[in-house]
Amino acid sequence: LFRSLYYGVEQPPVLTDQEKNALRQSLGIASDSFAIGMVGRIEKGKGQHLLVQAIKQIAAQGIKIHATIIGPAMTSGFEAKLKQQVAEWSLTENIHFFGSHNNPIEIMSAFEVVVLATKQETFGLVLIEAMRNGVAVIGTRAGGVPEIIDEGITGLMFEPENSQELADKLLLLINDKDLCDKLAQAGKEKADRMFAQEKHYQQLVGFMGKLQ
Repeated sequence: LFRSLYYGVEQPPVLTDQEKNALRQSLGIASDSFAIGMVGRIEKGKGQHLLVQAIKQIAAQGIKIHATIIGPAMTSGFEAKLKQQVAEWSLTENIHFFGSHNNPIEIMSAFEVVVLATKQETFGLVLIEAMRNGVAVIGTRAGGVPEIIDEGITGLMFEPENSQELADKLLLLINDKDLCDKLAQAGKEKADRMFAQEKHYQQLVGFMGKLQ
């Protein structure tokens, strides 16, 4: 008998609208911009280049969009290339490299959506952290991500390495705020039910009890 006990994440701080606006301002996000967060080591396998390419397509349409890339650079060359592309494509107002953050879950509520663009993700803890924050999520259709995201219900997915599909999914949420809010709410409900740290021990005890 095999049962899955998913890793649990802590309940993030609940911010008021005023606190969220202040957080967005501290991150340099304009009040009228659609805000995207991406958290993870800056390396090719994590797919930051895909988000940069998607932002280029969306910004070219005159849409106000802002992406915050959070995480340490694992190789200076890859990060330098990303920053060079951002500058060459005139995206310095649209994309901000935050650097490392000790506990990114604390600032996720500043975003409309959190993106995980990894080519092959074992699980996708960042997605769960965003979902518990009540933030919509978009992840790659690979690895453990489909166990977290129910396509079109608790989030959206795209094929790995496909920046065009990522741009399309972002545009879908930008153009349909009700859908974005609906996915965020359903995602939070699932994360609170299945991935809550405060329920992790009780779920383990329940599983063990069924084996006796």
